[in-house]
Amino acid sequence: MKFQRNTVILVSVAAILSVAVLISEAQRSRTNNPSGISEVAPGDRLFSFEEADITQLTIKKDDQTLVFERDDNSNWQMLEPEAILAEQAAIAFLLNLVTTSGPSSVFSIEPDEQSDFGLDAPTAIITLTLTSGDSHTLLLGAADFSGGSLYAVVDPDLENTASTAIEVEVVPIDFVNAVTRPLDEWQATVEAPAPDGDNAPSAETEAPPSEADPEADPADAEVPPEPEATESSEPEAGAEAGSDDSEASPPSDSEAGEN
Repeated sequence: MKFQRNTVILVSVAAILSVAVLISEAQRSRTNNPSGISEVAPGDRLFSFEEADITQLTIKKDDQTLVFERDDNSNWQMLEPEAILAEQAAIAFLLNLVTTSGPSSVFSIEPDEQSDFGLDAPTAIITLTLTSGDSHTLLLGAADFSGGSLYAVVDPDLENTASTAIEVEVVPIDFVNAVTRPLDEWQATVEAPAPDGDNAPSAETEAPPSEADPEADPADAEVPPEPEATESSEPEAGAEAGSDDSEASPPSDSEAGEN
């Protein structure tokens, strides 16, 4: 009897553990592969407007809010947190994703499941204002189980997310790289103006002579060359010698007889 009782207890414990594992696996499968997933036709986009229609961009992430606006010359200017010319390439990369990307799949979740997809504490909230005055929002959640995509919600009802079903779209992971930049990468690098040509130092300008180096080796100093003897001095010396010889020659015999 005692052996049978222990057997019944062990079987009961095993059954309970099996049920717990099944429930856990079902919940995990629900999170990683939500029910009601619908495939999206190729070519479907998150939004129907074009990049040229966007006049203002706001990005909220963590405790930081970035605000950009397109000026009359179609250049993006940062308005917050600093007023400065924006890095055009960074803005273009994000807006290209927003206007050309499409979801790979779409599914619905209940409000109490938002934390499973990172939607209760989103990576970023992107708000786009169009030339028509309409605004659209893209809420970016956590990465999916594969790490190659991101959960997102298009135009969420931020005021009623706790009471209505939420449609989640699986978007490219590139959105994370597009929004998680340090502040200085959102700002254009302004180069200092080149010096005026009149005031710029010329390469042809000779540098003033420097003072003699007291430590310089005297042996290294250049010795001026000795003056060379000119060719004209030798004939003159010969001519003078000839005149002296003529003056010192003895008298002839005729001159001696006369004397």
